Amino acid sequence: MRKRTIIQAIIDVLTEEQRPLSVKVIYNKIVSKEYYNFKAQNPYNVVRVELRRHCVGIDFPSAQKKKYFQVFNDGTYSLLQYSDSINSSTKNKIPIDYEQKCVEGLRELRKDFTNNFKEHILAQLKDIDPEIFEIFCKKLLMVYGFKDLKVTRAKRDGGIDGYGKLKVGISHLNVAVQCKRWNKTSY
Repeated sequence: MRKRTIIQAIIDVLTEEQRPLSVKVIYNKIVSKEYYNFKAQNPYNVVRVELRRHCVGIDFPSAQKKKYFQVFNDGTYSLLQYSDSINSSTKNKIPIDYEQKCVEGLRELRKDFTNNFKEHILAQLKDIDPEIFEIFCKKLLMVYGFKDLKVTRAKRDGGIDGYGKLKVGISHLNVAVQCKRWNKTSY
């Protein structure tokens, strides 16, 4: 018997199960049924990458032209509904509404993730001590190109929390900084 490839192992699992599965379940079934002997440091990621590379609607530079899988909004994968694999030239066999639903689902996931991420970061920033917040602001401004930044004393600083230099064009400007946190959330 010929050795299976990772793709063949994934196809065998999905064929046997006859339902969409998560990457974790697919990986665990490949290992438990000994369909493939992984030699990679992180074999779970190998399965995840191979699924994505051969998945309809997921196109990136290292994606494969032969597509065997489809992904659903809940992150599960299944075999394509068509009997033979499709390539990018036969992409029009895929219903447009399916592609639109996938794109809309991804946009919605990105929007939810971005909003949750912003809320999480804002909550953390609101919870830190004011002096630590000023140090955070200093490091943030350094990332944006400020040089020689100094944080002033926490008390009696006259409203100035720090100062430094910012290169604008060919000149360096001396800049004073105030760090403010408001409780109102608007982003």
